[in-house]
Amino acid sequence: MCIFFAFFRFFLAYIKKKLYLCRQMKKIIITCICVAALSSAIAQGQDLPIGALPGVFKIGENKTVYFSQGNLIHNDDGSWSFAANQYDVPGEQGLFAWGTSGYGNPGTLDAGKGFHFSAVGGTSLYTNFDWGVYNPISNGGNTPGLWRTLTSEEWKYLLENHTCKWETIEEQQGLKVMAEDDQNYLFLPAAGQIEASGTDISDANTAGYYWASTSGGDHEKSAEAYKLTAENQVLEGNANRLHRMSVRLVYDTQAWLTVSDR
Repeated sequence: MCIFFAFFRFFLAYIKKKLYLCRQMKKIIITCICVAALSSAIAQGQDLPIGALPGVFKIGENKTVYFSQGNLIHNDDGSWSFAANQYDVPGEQGLFAWGTSGYGNPGTLDAGKGFHFSAVGGTSLYTNFDWGVYNPISNGGNTPGLWRTLTSEEWKYLLENHTCKWETIEEQQGLKVMAEDDQNYLFLPAAGQIEASGTDISDANTAGYYWASTSGGDHEKSAEAYKLTAENQVLEGNANRLHRMSVRLVYDTQAWLTVSDR
């Protein structure tokens, strides 16, 4: 009888140990699954600022950014958003005079020109004249100050230190710029421009005109922008601020690391 109880106690202890090991194994398996899922999410670009493309781009020594998922759009209801896709061209609602964030100017609605603002003086660098600094982007975090415009020096560094190729994506021509990992990429569609004295879009699907946050040689009337074509990328140091061009905003990676506590 004593032998039976001894065996029974041993058997219960054995089962208990096996159950404990099973629970521990279950925890390990669940942890592995969670880690794998998180790694997959990061690989798929989900661990990014809202509205950002996967892939990091170097814009200077020790300076890197994420680019927005598409060009900037000013919607009919007055809100701001990014185009859903890199190759989307929003027409007049995606072409702006320089520094026209709306700061200090409520804007006007002119028939045939779409919603726009008059040009402003000064420089938009890290100020409220910068579209991303002053405005919440509805599909980019919806909080002012998250995004900004590159300076002309940052544009120059980007274009000179990354592989660039003129391509057509979904029937839209533009400049493809490879990220640091040489897998992800930025696509800058050739959305054309509207000249200061004009009302129609010129050079659509032929050239892309992108504002920098740097003012031009004539600080009251000009600003710097890049003209992108199949042949080359040219800095226009004294572009008329009333020309309406594309805007592509960036999110500083260091700011994202700070906000997300990574």
